[in-house]
Amino acid sequence: MNSIPGIGAIIKNDKNQVFMVFISRRGMKRWELPTRMIIDGESLYLSLYKCVEEESSYEIIPKIKKPVCYALNMSKKNALSFFGMFFECSFETSEVKKSEYLINPRKDIPENLGQELIQASFIDWHEIEKKQIHPQHLKILEILDRKEKTPFFTIISDADEEHKYYNNNKVILDPIILEANNVSKSLTITPTKIKKTIINIKDHIFDVSLSFPGEIRNNVVFPLVNKLHEVMGDDKVFYDNNYISQLAVPNLDSLLQDIYKRSKLVVVFLCEKYNEKEWCGLEFRVVRELIKKKQFQKIMFIRTDYENVDGIFGIDGYVNFQDHSLDEIVNFIQERIYLNTDNL
Repeated sequence: MNSIPGIGAIIKNDKNQVFMVFISRRGMKRWELPTRMIIDGESLYLSLYKCVEEESSYEIIPKIKKPVCYALNMSKKNALSFFGMFFECSFETSEVKKSEYLINPRKDIPENLGQELIQASFIDWHEIEKKQIHPQHLKILEILDRKEKTPFFTIISDADEEHKYYNNNKVILDPIILEANNVSKSLTITPTKIKKTIINIKDHIFDVSLSFPGEIRNNVVFPLVNKLHEVMGDDKVFYDNNYISQLAVPNLDSLLQDIYKRSKLVVVFLCEKYNEKEWCGLEFRVVRELIKKKQFQKIMFIRTDYENVDGIFGIDGYVNFQDHSLDEIVNFIQERIYLNTDNL
């Protein structure tokens, strides 16, 4: 069994929130502490700095305070064992910058363990369901939270058992957890604005328009929009934050409804918050009109949770966001748009 050395960072802000990443790895989506494999010849300081930047895509400069844990995670299936030293750290901040690791695959991770970052932020991990946190990392946080006298401890876990439990129990991990007030004031984490072609949205026909509540913008919608722009182009997707100036007008409800009516496909993100939002209700009136006219091919539902949404019934089909990668969902959307074209 090959052994891979690594390093982990435990960074807290002045609100006692911990910096964590919501990450997809080996078919599992969960919150983890930033970790990284150590490259030969690197110092601990350099590895720790890269650990935070590469895992989160944000530039936070950690300062090592003290080692707190030695962690071993074994996978017989992959003939690999991962062992790493976790350090408690303080931090400095500088301008937030987007990392290349959001775009390019991590070269130090075996292909069959490939990962995808979904979100990174300071969070209160107590407010997250335990099943949504890497079990080994959860144990580390729990021990530190109890402020036990043990100055250093060791945790051993079985990566294959974690994967088996995750799949057997069909754990539904909801990345829609963070509210704006959970983000540290000392580090403002805002998605990079998407470059776009300037078009007039009053008459432009979009291939796809998205209807969603703001609570899932950063975790669900923005990463998907980034992927859609990569494969479809800037002027094919209606995403409100791309057209802030043009949406700052009176009678915005009429403009939005007209945009959705013109679009080849309307993607609706169904969740508890969608049901609560007035603007989502206004946008959904277009969907109801399309259903009334039996234009079902112009509607696509994506569920991010299983809460009831007014006007949606058990007979209505949907894509489960938790069951598919972003690339798969982009392919689903493209397929629907292709089938809706008139020149088939």
